[in-house]
Order: sequence, then structure tokens, then C-alpha cells
Amino acid sequence: LIRDFGPFYPDGDEGKAWSLERFDLAARTRRGKSSTWAAFGAGSRNALGYRTDWTICDDVVTDVNSSTPEQRGKLREWFNQGPETMGDRHDSRLTVVGPLFHPEDLYHDLQDAILPDGNSMYHKERHEAILDWDEQKVLWPEYRPWLWLMQRKLLMGTLDFNKRYQNVAVDASRMVFREEYVRGGWLGKTQ
Repeated sequence: LIRDFGPFYPDGDEGKAWSLERFDLAARTRRGKSSTWAAFGAGSRNALGYRTDWTICDDVVTDVNSSTPEQRGKLREWFNQGPETMGDRHDSRLTVVGPLFHPEDLYHDLQDAILPDGNSMYHKERHEAILDWDEQKVLWPEYRPWLWLMQRKLLMGTLDFNKRYQNVAVDASRMVFREEYVRGGWLGKTQ
């Protein structure tokens, strides 16, 4: 990091921020109240009023904050008032990354945002861990080989596997055939 970015703070300057949540680079060219780099959890009130050149939201949608309409609304409000407004300038960057959890979650809202001219408001990319089921072709063979993915699918169940690794979110409460009905067993448990 030091080779790429230079020293993080000059010797004897303990006034620079340095913690697990934020830090400053000594060679920073822009001055401001916000640190060179900072991290906030989803829903953090500390994100309000923070200014960035580039905001990255990594895995802000979870099974908990996407499980009810109220939770999804709270996360959307946080996103609208926090990360969405953090950019210092009109050309500031906002990157949002994470797997889909619910058909009506924040990620789906962003995917579906259309400008008045008909273009998508955001650039979107969607990746699946399994690219071809018949050929057993996977996205990251050196990190997530076919057998490893099949073990996860067996342990997690199809719905959870599809959320985490295939980016397919299904609201289980709207399914006609529940997984328990197909596999056998009781609701929430399979034999």
C-alpha cells in the first residue's frame, strides 16, 4: 500500500485519522473534513453528511434488512440520504455491489431505475457463480470450483444458494411449491 499510495501519515503527525473505520494519506491532494478512506455499516447515521469522490456500497443488503417492507424502506431511506448524496461533485462515483436477497430489495430498485430518456440510471452487471450447468462451467474455477459450489447448494438448499451464488432472489412466501413440499418434511425442516 505504501508503494502505491505513499505513507499514510508523516512521522510525528498523530493528528491524522487512523483506525479500522477510517484513515488519511499523508500525500492527500484534496483537503476536507472527510477522511481519505472511511467505512460505514448499512444504516449508519455517520454516513450522513460525509463527502466522497467515490462511494462503494459492498453487501449493504442482507437477509435481515430485506425481509420486511419496513426494513427495505429503512434501508432505502438510509441509501437515499447517505451514500446517494455523498458525492462531492456531479461526476463522483457510486458503486453498489452485492447479491440479491428479495425481489423488492434495494438492489432491485437500483436495477429498475430508469431516467426520463428511457436509459437506465445505473450501469449494472449481474454475475452467476455457475455459468453453464450442463458443462459444469463456473465463474471462478480457481476459487469456487464446481464441486465446492455443489456442496454449498446441498448444504444451503436451492433458494439460499441461488441468492448467494446465482443472484436470483425469490420471495419464498409467494412460491406455489415450497421446497419442503418437494423434498418432503415439515415447513422449515426437510427430512
